[in-house]
Amino acid sequence: MTGVDSWTGIAAYSLNPGFVRTNLQAHWPIIATLEDTIARPLVKNVQQGAATTVFCALDPQAVP
Repeated sequence: MTGVDSWTGIAAYSLNPGFVRTNLQAHWPIIATLEDTIARPLVKNVQQGAATTVFCALDPQAVP
């Protein structure tokens, strides 16, 4: 979901970073176990998870 407000010209983006490895999984051992086994190929590190958000916020080439 994206859009540009016609009055202010402010762009809005709706993003989902995907499955990002953080310390939050330490509080849910079953999630950490699944992450370490089944989901390993899909898990992103923090930098990868933030990349799309940072791109949309800072890059002038980001087009809604």
